[in-house]
Amino acid sequence: SAIADLTGNLHHTAGASSSTHGYTMCGTSSTSNIQKFSITSDADATNVGSMTQGRTSPGGASSTTHGYAMGGGSPSSNVIDKFAFASESTTTDIGNLITTRVWGSGTSSTTHGYTSTGDAGAAKSDTIDKFSFSSDANATDVGNALVAVEGQQGNQY
Repeated sequence: SAIADLTGNLHHTAGASSSTHGYTMCGTSSTSNIQKFSITSDADATNVGSMTQGRTSPGGASSTTHGYAMGGGSPSSNVIDKFAFASESTTTDIGNLITTRVWGSGTSSTTHGYTSTGDAGAAKSDTIDKFSFSSDANATDVGNALVAVEGQQGNQY
């Protein structure tokens, strides 16, 4: 059985996490909400901010202080959005992925966020993008996956 609820029916969301909370971002083309829920107690999520645009299927990443949503669709996006865990507010567009990408896999190290694979419009992508958590800038192409796919899941550090 469910231990808590999100605020609304969402699909194809991005996720991020701090040491105390989980975050769900976007979910439909008309939903730009950031929802926050406790990972230490059972309680419903609350809306704590909004993305620069509503979109589906962005990749998600986390630093120790911020959450990130990268790319997405409906409308297609290459935007990297950033929000602080310490404040409940809207995101800031801090840069762009190499290309527009939907269903990209979001992954985090302790210093960088990554988006890999996904749907780049006319074809599936095998690109791996990397951006720094310490400076707001565009992503760089750092390699290629073995296979061009979409809808993969990422992992945090």
